[in-house]
Amino acid sequence: MRPDDERLRKQRKAYLAARMHLKKGLSFLPGYPIRQEGERLLWQPIGLQDPRWRRPCWIGRQELREAQTAWTTLVRRFPRAIHHVIENVDTWKRVLPELLEILTGAIGHGRPLPAHVFQPKMGFPEFVAAKAERLARKVPSLLPLLGAISWVCCFTPEQAKPIISWLDRHRESVRYGLDNLAQLLKPYKREEEALLIWVKLAGLVPLLGPHRLETLVSLLGYPKALNVPTCAGQNFLNRWREILAKAASSQVLIFEEHFRPLECIFLMELFLFLERFFQEDRGSQRRALDLFNLLVPQDIFEQWDLWWKEVLRLLSPLRRILEVEFVERKLGKTQAVEYQRQLENLASQRPLEITFIHGEDRSLFDLSRLRYRELPHLQEVIFDLAAAERKSIFRLALQWISGLPASWRLDALRLFKRFLSYTRDRHDDSLEKKVVPLFRELLRRLPPEKIPILVQNREQLGEIFTEEIPNWKHTCEAIEEWVGRLEQSENLDVPIWVSRATDDPHWQQEILLELASGSLNLSKISGDVLQLAIRMIDETKQLVPTIEKLHELWKKRPWYGISEDLLDVVQMFRSTPWLGFLREAILEEGIAIVEEVRWLACFARKMEITSVLPSYPEKVSMPEWAERYPEPLHPELGFLVALSAEAERTAEKILGKDFPPRERLRKELEALKGLVKAHPERSMLARRLENLQARLQQRQTTVSPARLEHLRAKLRRAIRREFFRQVQDNLRAAIGEALQRLLDLPQIPDWIWQPKHRNALMGILDCRHYRRREWAYRLGIQLLRRRCGPPPWRPWEAKPNQEFLAELQRRGIHPEPWVHPSGPVEAVGDNGRRVWLTLEQDPLEILQMGAYFNTCLSPWDDNFFAAIAVAADANKQVLYARDEQGNVVGRCLLGISKTFALLTYRPYCHDPNLNFPKIVKQFVEQLSDQMNIRLSSKGKVPCLTGRKWHPDVPVPLTDTRSFLAKDSLFRRQLLTRPLGELRVLLKDFLGSDSLEESTLCQFLQLPEMETRAELVLLILPYIRRPTYISTDTYRRIFNLLEKVKVEVHSPFHEEIRMFVREKCLPLMIKLHREVGGWVAYGLAEKVVRIDPWSVLRFIRATRPHGVRRDRDEWHSDRRELLAQAFAASGREDLARKFQDW
Repeated sequence: MRPDDERLRKQRKAYLAARMHLKKGLSFLPGYPIRQEGERLLWQPIGLQDPRWRRPCWIGRQELREAQTAWTTLVRRFPRAIHHVIENVDTWKRVLPELLEILTGAIGHGRPLPAHVFQPKMGFPEFVAAKAERLARKVPSLLPLLGAISWVCCFTPEQAKPIISWLDRHRESVRYGLDNLAQLLKPYKREEEALLIWVKLAGLVPLLGPHRLETLVSLLGYPKALNVPTCAGQNFLNRWREILAKAASSQVLIFEEHFRPLECIFLMELFLFLERFFQEDRGSQRRALDLFNLLVPQDIFEQWDLWWKEVLRLLSPLRRILEVEFVERKLGKTQAVEYQRQLENLASQRPLEITFIHGEDRSLFDLSRLRYRELPHLQEVIFDLAAAERKSIFRLALQWISGLPASWRLDALRLFKRFLSYTRDRHDDSLEKKVVPLFRELLRRLPPEKIPILVQNREQLGEIFTEEIPNWKHTCEAIEEWVGRLEQSENLDVPIWVSRATDDPHWQQEILLELASGSLNLSKISGDVLQLAIRMIDETKQLVPTIEKLHELWKKRPWYGISEDLLDVVQMFRSTPWLGFLREAILEEGIAIVEEVRWLACFARKMEITSVLPSYPEKVSMPEWAERYPEPLHPELGFLVALSAEAERTAEKILGKDFPPRERLRKELEALKGLVKAHPERSMLARRLENLQARLQQRQTTVSPARLEHLRAKLRRAIRREFFRQVQDNLRAAIGEALQRLLDLPQIPDWIWQPKHRNALMGILDCRHYRRREWAYRLGIQLLRRRCGPPPWRPWEAKPNQEFLAELQRRGIHPEPWVHPSGPVEAVGDNGRRVWLTLEQDPLEILQMGAYFNTCLSPWDDNFFAAIAVAADANKQVLYARDEQGNVVGRCLLGISKTFALLTYRPYCHDPNLNFPKIVKQFVEQLSDQMNIRLSSKGKVPCLTGRKWHPDVPVPLTDTRSFLAKDSLFRRQLLTRPLGELRVLLKDFLGSDSLEESTLCQFLQLPEMETRAELVLLILPYIRRPTYISTDTYRRIFNLLEKVKVEVHSPFHEEIRMFVREKCLPLMIKLHREVGGWVAYGLAEKVVRIDPWSVLRFIRATRPHGVRRDRDEWHSDRRELLAQAFAASGREDLARKFQDW
């Protein structure tokens, strides 16, 4: 080691040691005292340079001794390193002994603490102390704040002057602000945090500048901030519009609550915003305040206060109706219309609505449970942009919204933030670089009066950032073309879908012109239908009929998004004469006609295979055998002749009955003559003979026009079947040759064409197109090559696997039962069903571990790369349970952790009565004995041959709670003790406020739950903790809750309601947005019987594009949920409307 390296190592070691001593003994500084209780002092730590939100702590004699020891150690042992952990060491050396002396006097000798420490010995100028005392005399309620600031500023006395001056200028606002926050936080017993908020804000004055805090101070310090609502004004007016509309025609009852505005929650939201704000670094705080000042008017409370006064003044004459109880009053029609007109005028003067949370989330809002991370509205927009790594993005957003009217700024910023977040979600750094030029291009092209259309359609316009759009400039041109034709904000997603379907700007313009001039109701047309129709046409006049026909097909059987393989089929026919043929086939026979070609086309695209279509027949010479058929059928017969060598046989099969050959008719004629001679009494034979002779005299057999059209349709269907059969054969041959080259095999095995194995192969090919998953593609191809040869098929000889197995042997662990299991192990479930357990050694079956149970490890899902890693690594195994027919019944992933412990992951099973976790537990215990390896419920399983995998959280199948054992005291009392006593008993057994899902599942599976379903109420308080609970567990809970009968006003009824609204409703919304509706709808079906109003909120919070009201819902599952929810809530009339759809 060189001398310089040794010196740097010692410096680094000294720095770490000094920081450790500072953190151990002096971490409570700087800070201020809250209150004194005997020989203890409640102290609030605060660091102006520390972004962490720190909680109060108690300081006693022991803490003071540790502080003195730590300071002495720092000064004596680390004279140089101390300058790297403390900025102003000289000030600390002067102030800290004085500070510790004051605290020692208060804690050790019972002396009262001074009101403030603005003293010269603490480094403060005398005029600062005098100014602080004058301010305290003017506003006595500010004395605690001044005292806290004096303690905090001891180590930075130069900051005291601007802070005291700022407090003096805003003394009234600060006084009201302290009172407002204290009243707000008092119900939650957090009123002491009001002082902390203002101390932190005061500390930002010299760091960020007082001008940036003006809006915050005025909002927090508004005298009536707790009583002035700043949102929901439109809802209040809508409620009165309905009342006045009814009053004009019938008698209505008006109650006091009709005059009461909605809840005032803006100050509560602002507090949570500040809580998040203090977590950020200084640069993000500065940018967040700049955005906040642009978005939130400083006089927002004054505006709303005046507006509410005008509204209530207008409605005050109607209060006379309340003078007599239960007396109905009918307004005259003229009077009601006049009130409605004045309300419309007030609606146009309504101030800007400011809220930090979504409207559907307000019912869930509770300061004691909801933290800032759960508020995805205004503050998320602000902090995401404030923390943008590229400052040009922030500057563009700031510059843009500065030039917009105040009422547009918030929505405009949300639009911009949506673009930015989408680029980050795609995990593509290059996309973020396109945000700024694209937005500039879009804003440059659009006139200012069209900006509101963009702002109001931010959800639709967010789709612009997709990988399917190859040319951003052309997309902007398409949006410009479309927005220029709109007078209101609707159907803005049309240019997005057009730009997805084609990147030709001239073709885009022609299509948009056709759509704008057509008679289509675009709000009813799915974007998937529009995109598919554009790709299927070659002339604009074909667009509208194609869309209408596809829309009819879509209504009969909606497809949830255009699947990739269907687009591959259409793309394969683009720029070929066969495109019209494909369009007619799909429009006449539906999507099912290309069902078998779809997966082959997707396969061909991923393997870069082209030119598989038969040659298009331009001119066809008709053979002699076709001359006997009518001339109107010749075009179809010519196509059939060009495509099939068996054309004559196919034509005879379809047309032979109506147009038989003349030779056959002559033979039939001779046979009939003999029958007539033999049976002259049968007149029917004579008539048949006459008809046949007349038919032979005709040059060609004729049929009715309807019959001829029917035969033509049958010919077309036969042509399509033959055509798509040839396409399939060509695709199979081309794919087979490509696979031979890819896998380096002389012949492709037959198993590769099986549906499940071809899906796995396509999943492997998908990994090639992701830069971070190319390793999975290479590893998957190696596995397939090995699988085409003799066993063993797992790559145990790979170097990482060999090193891992050697390490197992070195530690005394036997790898043989793990690597080469003996064979299937028979097991019997609780329901008597027999299954056979195996550690799977076939990589093809391991790759199906997600497909068998439709998890995220399926070949068509994003995490399929993890299944490839499982098949290739020696420290991972898949345990399958199969029945007598060989069908997979259950699956459990096993792994060996970094610490060489055996882990079990979540078991999956199709038979809920099998008790598969118990079977897995017994198997794993036997396996651990054979391998001489310990079991564990925690740990990480590393990657060996791969670079990454996606594991679940280990499930401790081998760990059980003793109080849940069969003969435990708790189990014996479950059926006899009241619920209140059992809850206390459960808390004693658990010893904590949290409950792991494994224990929760074990509790829910107890046989006592079936006998006494109300026992599920015991665990509701534990589920409300922020822990991960699976949807299967939720379904089990709701199955039990359906059997429980709880009185409406009982505490348990309130617990159930809060459980559904606070835990299940956000989960359903999250599942719908991230996983898909099919999972969320299944959970909603359980919730609807218990809390139908939560299901209504879920449906309205997850409306698709184009759906604005309940009656606009088109999806059958969503309409069924609406019907069930209305029926459960007593609205049978509305339920019938959705049931009759």
